[in-house]
Amino acid sequence: ASVSTDGQMLWWDTRKLSQPSDQLLLNTDVKGGGMVLGGSSMDYNSEAGPTKYLVGTEQGVVLQVNLRNRKQNNGISVFDQGA
Repeated sequence: ASVSTDGQMLWWDTRKLSQPSDQLLLNTDVKGGGMVLGGSSMDYNSEAGPTKYLVGTEQGVVLQVNLRNRKQNNGISVFDQGA
């Protein structure tokens, strides 16, 4: 998986690196203004496997991404707003 400053989170298959196998737009929910946030760092929970991620953004917001809960705001929730 990878994140970029254009707000994309992409998943890759090593057998087909010409295009991502899945993608997600890093945006906040309606309460957060629905704005797209630029990703700058990422980590995943090794115990949960590659389904739970923390994404740090350029705006100082930390997002939690849970792929098992994609029906609700694409599985994205604000983990920390920063100071």
